[in-house]
Amino acid sequence: MMKYLFMVMLTLMAASTLSIAEANFSRFRGENHDGVVAGEKGLMRAWPEEGLKELWRIKLGKGYSSGVIYDEKVYVHDVEKNKDIIRTFDIANGQELWRCAYDSKPHNSQSRANPTVDENHVVSIGSDGTVACVDRKTGKLVWTIDLAKDLGLAITKEAKSSKLAVYGIAQNPLIDGDAVIIACCTPKSLMIKVELATGKILWTTDNPKQWTMTFTSITPMTFQGQKHYVYSTFEGVVGVSATDGKILWEYPEWKAEIWNEKADPPNYLPVIPSPIVVGPDKLFFCAQNVGKLGCLMLQLTQAEGDGIEPRKIFREKDMASGIQTPIYFGGRIYGNGTDDGFICFSLEGKMLWRQKKMGPWPYLIADSMIYILDKAGQLHLLDASVPEFKELAAWQIPFEGPKYYDAASWSPMAMSNGRLILRLGDELVCLLVK
Repeated sequence: MMKYLFMVMLTLMAASTLSIAEANFSRFRGENHDGVVAGEKGLMRAWPEEGLKELWRIKLGKGYSSGVIYDEKVYVHDVEKNKDIIRTFDIANGQELWRCAYDSKPHNSQSRANPTVDENHVVSIGSDGTVACVDRKTGKLVWTIDLAKDLGLAITKEAKSSKLAVYGIAQNPLIDGDAVIIACCTPKSLMIKVELATGKILWTTDNPKQWTMTFTSITPMTFQGQKHYVYSTFEGVVGVSATDGKILWEYPEWKAEIWNEKADPPNYLPVIPSPIVVGPDKLFFCAQNVGKLGCLMLQLTQAEGDGIEPRKIFREKDMASGIQTPIYFGGRIYGNGTDDGFICFSLEGKMLWRQKKMGPWPYLIADSMIYILDKAGQLHLLDASVPEFKELAAWQIPFEGPKYYDAASWSPMAMSNGRLILRLGDELVCLLVK
């Protein structure tokens, strides 16, 4: 009997453990670009009284990069001694495996975004606009492109016309096949496709309307068999053909141009949340509450000939996520509200529930549960399988140093095989949730 029970336990453990390939979280918002951890099963729905087990904790430089996961390794964009550095750690114990430092001038001496990883490459964009490609296995620098020097992006504080002068760049690159896609938003180029192996630019999207860069990242979408790269600029939303870089459609009514009068000095505040795909033909957008932009649902429709026309379904003011990109899951949209709370929306724009004091900190969904950090440093576990608000667990994460509401704790989470990676101030922490 005991032997039988032991075999059953082994079977259940194997069924809930993903293979190394299945467990990758190799890019911003995960493998499917949706904030949902693919394939995770068997995660705890109640936590021990003593809290979750901490596997490791490491110190980082200033910034917002919180890491992605590939082949049991964590990849982080860090800054040290005013240099950009790609660092790699063993997810099992936090041991550093290699680091690659390269010439750059990090804006405000901070990292802003996460790397993107495939079998052979790690690609990251520094806050000064330096795109770096590193060999994943050796940590050797393969190539760099300076978006400012090489392509003419206005970013320095001396370039008064630049809307990025105060904050720098915070774009997560998109690896697609053997190339990386970057929304460079220079006077001549809106988007570029770069060969991973060589750094050669394969195609360029023209930028006749001089649309400019925000803090959003490119979202891939397939509509009626054609892949698009969707990007939200200061002046509107654009869909670009993945085949040749031609612009397929535009929606200038969503202007992500927010003038932040309260800042010192007053400046343009770039929209941060990226577009999210909702089903086969819809896209959802939101922005921080400073500019009262709220949120927008678009539907793509086939126009005459080969044309594509985006059509507004609804626009609401209540969901105005300042930092985090919302998540579409189970026919509902989860995100931050106008009061820095956490809210759940229907696809028709109806608010289903609102929970205060849970924003604008990071969250993700795994095994039909929401993991969300609040401003007091509590990690909450919510049930995403039901339409109503239902909390399953909460735990105060031990922390010394800067307070949890330090901006660096806004960084997105990642997960692989029940190991949750999150950034708390200047520390990267790995927690076991299985």
